[in-house]
Amino acid sequence: MVLVFNIYFFSLINYGFNRLNKYGLAIIKLCGTSFNIQEKNRYKFKTVISGIKQVYFAPIKPIPFSCFDKDIIYDLTPQSETNRLNYIKEISEKKTELCFVAGSELVIYETGLTKIVFLILSIPIQLNVLVFGIIKRDKSGINSILANLLITSNLLKICKKSQVKNITLFCIYDTNSVFLTVCLQKINVFVNAVTSEVPLYKWNKIIVADHLIICSEYQKNELEKFKKTIKYQSYQLAEPEVYYEVKDLYTSDQHYSNNLGFLSTGGWVRNRLGHINQGIDIELNENTILKDLNDILKTNRHINLIVYPHPREAKYFDNNKQKLFEFYKSK
Repeated sequence: MVLVFNIYFFSLINYGFNRLNKYGLAIIKLCGTSFNIQEKNRYKFKTVISGIKQVYFAPIKPIPFSCFDKDIIYDLTPQSETNRLNYIKEISEKKTELCFVAGSELVIYETGLTKIVFLILSIPIQLNVLVFGIIKRDKSGINSILANLLITSNLLKICKKSQVKNITLFCIYDTNSVFLTVCLQKINVFVNAVTSEVPLYKWNKIIVADHLIICSEYQKNELEKFKKTIKYQSYQLAEPEVYYEVKDLYTSDQHYSNNLGFLSTGGWVRNRLGHINQGIDIELNENTILKDLNDILKTNRHINLIVYPHPREAKYFDNNKQKLFEFYKSK
């Protein structure tokens, strides 16, 4: 816990001197845009207060992960466990045992004493968070600074107790990703970071890792373009994160020449649920594509359209395929 606080203040000093080393980048990322806050709350000071309250009211219970002599796979939510483990098993040459850890389950205290010590020692940081919350217009990342320090403290405990030497992070978009990496490196844990297939230039151009696993060929160029803010020792080009789900199609004798696929990003759901504006009208762009597809299908009746809905869409309709079908039929 003390190590985490020390690194935070050291990072803050580097940020104050405008140093783009991994410590300065950790603070920039911590205060950056978070997708866990709705757009309507992004600029409200009460968002900062709610983040502080989250840490004060975090429950006291045992850390739910035991990863002795295993490599850790880390992501934010437990729902992604199966996908993440399958991916690493697919691309990894060494067959070590894996332990999945979800960051959302680490906003806890092991004991009442741990809670008291954390809250007392973090008082200067709480004041710092309040100052950031007043000065900075976008408060979505500041909201979670204290929770991120608690998550980091608990993850370091897991690594120390379980003698973990290797961890793979799947959440480079998370505001805590760089600070978490810096702290892990401090206790000699080797950090791998998976970029996913999305472009790095928009939200993911601040990355720190020992080893990067990039998922698209074009990301090689992005690594060169953003070398001031993406810091790593080595990288490998691997398959996209969901490759293992469709790999059999590449060796199949079946051909799908009369099928056309549309991969949705769920822009309309994001707008309806009030997610953060990403500076791009995703819903408008998708509706334009759907209109063009509709025109193509009208003149090419032999072509079938296959829609791959975004997980957010499936969740919105409670995985009801008929509702999804009717929704896209109305487009």
